[in-house]
Amino acid sequence: MEMERRIQKEIQISMPPPTMHSKQLNMPVCKYEVLDGSPTGPPVYFATVGQMVYHKWTCDTEHENTFCMLVHSCFVDDGNGQRVQLLNEKGCALDKYLLTNLEYPTDLMAGREAHVYKYADRDNMYFDCQISITVKEPGLDYCDVPSCPDPPRRRRSFDNTTSAASFDYQQSDDEEIVSDYIIPSDDIISLSWLQMNFDMRINEICMTAIGTTILVVLNAAIFIISIVAILHLFQACHPLGGMASTSTAEAFETCKKCLAGSVAAAISKTTTAPFDRVKLVLQLQRHGEVAMVEYNGIKDCLTKIRLEQGALALWRGNGAGVARCLPNHTLNFAFRDIYRNRILKNVNRNRDFTKFLAGTFVSGGLGGATTLFLLYPFDFARTRLAIDAKKDGSKKYAGMVDCLKKIRVAEGFGGWFKGLSSAMQFVIASRAIFFGIFDSIRTSVDDPKSLNFAACWAIAQVAIVTSGMMCYPLDTVRRSMMMQSGKKVKKYTSTKDCWKKIYKQDGVNGFYRGALTNSLRSTGGALIITFYYEFSKYM
Repeated sequence: MEMERRIQKEIQISMPPPTMHSKQLNMPVCKYEVLDGSPTGPPVYFATVGQMVYHKWTCDTEHENTFCMLVHSCFVDDGNGQRVQLLNEKGCALDKYLLTNLEYPTDLMAGREAHVYKYADRDNMYFDCQISITVKEPGLDYCDVPSCPDPPRRRRSFDNTTSAASFDYQQSDDEEIVSDYIIPSDDIISLSWLQMNFDMRINEICMTAIGTTILVVLNAAIFIISIVAILHLFQACHPLGGMASTSTAEAFETCKKCLAGSVAAAISKTTTAPFDRVKLVLQLQRHGEVAMVEYNGIKDCLTKIRLEQGALALWRGNGAGVARCLPNHTLNFAFRDIYRNRILKNVNRNRDFTKFLAGTFVSGGLGGATTLFLLYPFDFARTRLAIDAKKDGSKKYAGMVDCLKKIRVAEGFGGWFKGLSSAMQFVIASRAIFFGIFDSIRTSVDDPKSLNFAACWAIAQVAIVTSGMMCYPLDTVRRSMMMQSGKKVKKYTSTKDCWKKIYKQDGVNGFYRGALTNSLRSTGGALIITFYYEFSKYM
């Protein structure tokens, strides 16, 4: 019988040395598209303001379930350095009315629908976004998407019928930090509410304290120079000829007229300031920053400015406007009388009405042109400040002095006189027509001083509305030329080019934006003339 034997042998087996196995993955290829209305819509290359489009970012790769994507740091650019941020570095939206938080239907797709908007003075938009690609964590079937709060609106209005009003006051270098102020509706009309509203809007004042001081000093200097010019460089004349020696009485009379014109200008300018603001906004809204929705008419503009910026915003810049118009109207009357007395010397209205009428047209135009040349930088800065308001509430210029300083740095002192030639055309034409009509009708009365207030105002109103409507296209062109000063890329190469492009873009209506408001605000100009002659009776 055989015996079983168990044989054991120990065998040592060594493991092979470790080796590193790696695979090179090709990075996904990403693209950005603007589609019509939905993620499956056709591409959009040309759009209209307000059209619904879908912003879509996608990345294609041959390796499924491997990568994750994040769209962040998005900006919209006008091609000339003006940028507005849409998404921050975390991929969160900053203004829901420009672009709200993105949706991520798949790991490598992001998108969101939005309305089309544009920079007011640009036809093209440039979107600049960053896409971060990461490798998906092992074992995970999904990618983390940014957790973002509901984006704010950068400028909010309030309704006193609700229980609370929320304001977003935002301020930083590039984008704004949201801070909410909750105000009970019972306190909205209280003094504390008015004080808070004033404090929150103090930065909207067009001029700084230093700027105001400088402007007042310059205006005072111009006023004194105009008086000296009247008294010493020219001999005082009676309206229809007949030289009179310069005397203390005549100097006093001249000062009284200047004072009358200044008081009249201040009163009427303040009275019609809301219409002046609306007129400029309607006329030049395409020359501001990003424009989500354009103002549609006088009522719409008045309502939106009041709700979005407060009722006091309708008088924004009125202080600067009054300070500017005081020497403006004083010099207008002074130079008009100087030229009129020279041109109409020894001209009798009854015997030679044609020469008299031509003389009133010429003297009015020359007087307006002289005044414009002296005060043009102030009118230029006022126009830039009136339209210097972005949808996010920020401003390019801190005030009038800052505006003039930045334009000087960018283009030199010549930048202050951008559009002067087109402005001269407007002023000469409008002043010539106005004074031609006004003086001809007023002097047809045997004793012009016997005209009552209503009759004088009616004559002035007819004259100023007529001249305003006839010359309004010239005003649109000159202010459009003003708005491109300080920009590297010029939309208009010349006044003629400006005429062509406005007509090509908007037709004849493009020259008359805000014309109706201008007719309403012309009441202020008529009041200035009427108060001037009315005050002269009692001074």
